[in-house]
Amino acid sequence: MAYLVVKGAYWLSESEFPINKIESKLFTHIFWGFANLDPKTHEVSVDETADTFTNFTTTVRQKNPDVKTLISIGGPKADVSAFVSMASNVGARKKFIDSSIKLARDYEFDGLDLDWEYPASDIEMANFGLLLQEWRVAVAVDAAYPIHDYIALLLTATVSSASSIKHDKEDRSHSYPSKIISDNLDWINVKDYDFYSSKQEGEKTHAPAALFDPVTNTNVSGSHGIQDWIISGVRPYKLVLGIAFYGYGWKLKDPNNNGILAPADGPAPRTGLNGSMEYNYIKAFIGKNSATTFYDPSYVTDYCYQGKTWFAYDGISSVKIKVSYLKDQNLRGYFAWHIGADDLNGELSLAASQGWDEP
Repeated sequence: MAYLVVKGAYWLSESEFPINKIESKLFTHIFWGFANLDPKTHEVSVDETADTFTNFTTTVRQKNPDVKTLISIGGPKADVSAFVSMASNVGARKKFIDSSIKLARDYEFDGLDLDWEYPASDIEMANFGLLLQEWRVAVAVDAAYPIHDYIALLLTATVSSASSIKHDKEDRSHSYPSKIISDNLDWINVKDYDFYSSKQEGEKTHAPAALFDPVTNTNVSGSHGIQDWIISGVRPYKLVLGIAFYGYGWKLKDPNNNGILAPADGPAPRTGLNGSMEYNYIKAFIGKNSATTFYDPSYVTDYCYQGKTWFAYDGISSVKIKVSYLKDQNLRGYFAWHIGADDLNGELSLAASQGWDEP
């Protein structure tokens, strides 16, 4: 079966990274984030006066006329209760669906991405499935109009690292409707990163976006997540592997004990939410402090340290190996979170694109 390869990336309006600086030749699909869901009207909306939205598709196609653009709805800061309410009612789902399709068509986007983080019960998972089924039907009806050249909008979703989610206060997991996902979405973006943070797991260093887990055997890794989705019934060519353009920093207890799982004392200084740090700042830290850098092939992660400050992240080596892995597994492709976190030369974006193109 022929299908579009995905060399994707998110662009976030809050990142303030100029749209005209995006090297869109390195991508096949770019996700604009994020559209909002009105909790009262159940309609999708954005600030339509912002050039960053109204001219997004036109701008990124100046360097790559073939790049596809998608509107991502929701995101990590979205009001989860708004999605729960919308998905629970057939009339509300229709308002969501109709408004999303209109928004994409009005501003020349090629598709829509649902980033609901995350359905938290069996009922919410079932409603998630109903939403996808009704959305697919509506997209097909929309494509039947000659004005749209019979080209259907792409439909995707950004989902958890594995096919089921266990919340902290519960003893059981809730499974995504995998067959419905496989039947109704063009692909899913699998968030195989954020496995650990230095705020929550501050007692020892970790590899937060590891492809493999060779030591702890907790099944917390990108490869385990991908295989779990496949076992659940989602076909490999509908899976897109997430690559994080950021890492996490820890404060080492002993600078001489500086490997993965080394004793630590919480987040490194001057890190952000949960101890995170974007790749461009990690690169600056390495250069300014002449930090020691390593690539660990057993986890597939890069890490660096100087004194007691320690970061784990995906560098060029990790990115290329991850892309090689997903090609070996016949996955659809990869997506990067996010363009504005790469270094000024876009070296991770380039490494991923070149890794895919290599035989």
